[in-house]
Amino acid sequence: MSVEEVFKAAPGCQKVLMTALEACRTPRTPSELDSIMDEVLRCNRSVYRPAELRALLERYGALAYEPSEEEQAAQAALETGEEPELAVDEDGNFVTTAPAEGVWAITEAGAAYLDSDPIGAKAQALLAKDAVYLPVYRALLEFAAECPRDKSAIDAVIDPHPLVQNPRLFAGYFLGELERIDAMEWADAWHVTERGLDLLEALRDGEDDESGVAAKEAR
Repeated sequence: MSVEEVFKAAPGCQKVLMTALEACRTPRTPSELDSIMDEVLRCNRSVYRPAELRALLERYGALAYEPSEEEQAAQAALETGEEPELAVDEDGNFVTTAPAEGVWAITEAGAAYLDSDPIGAKAQALLAKDAVYLPVYRALLEFAAECPRDKSAIDAVIDPHPLVQNPRLFAGYFLGELERIDAMEWADAWHVTERGLDLLEALRDGEDDESGVAAKEAR
């Protein structure tokens, strides 16, 4: 199994999976990683929870868990059938406490996948596939970059665009594609991400270059 396959196993979870991998370049306890992933999942409609997504990342070789010494000791005692050693409080009562947490860390395979910039590759593939619709993507990004937008406002701008009339396409298609390449995200409204702002700048530069070439050819 390859790291890339985890994104097929959990469609719609690309953002949180990538966030978890990036976070674990520095080892993180489960509690720390829960907090980081929950922040992304807050605006995500995924049915998965952080622990389930971490298990997927581990299964596909992207993350590895290093248990703490206490966790290792507890597991060893469980396997040998030994009774765990219980702590005693100042009144002589037995106290049970959870062992200290271990850490999640990115694997070599996970780091290599991140370093290959898979989202950037998807963005380039999208721009090549939808080259005829680049003005539509630019219009959408420019509109949402002004301020967060709800879906109805985006529909009103994109659905009448001349390039989407035949074959008929709607704003939802372009939103979905931009979300897939982490150029836009939903957080109570549609926002343009940092990657989306970079894409918008590239689209502007590309259009300016084409306009310059056309002007020269017209002379």
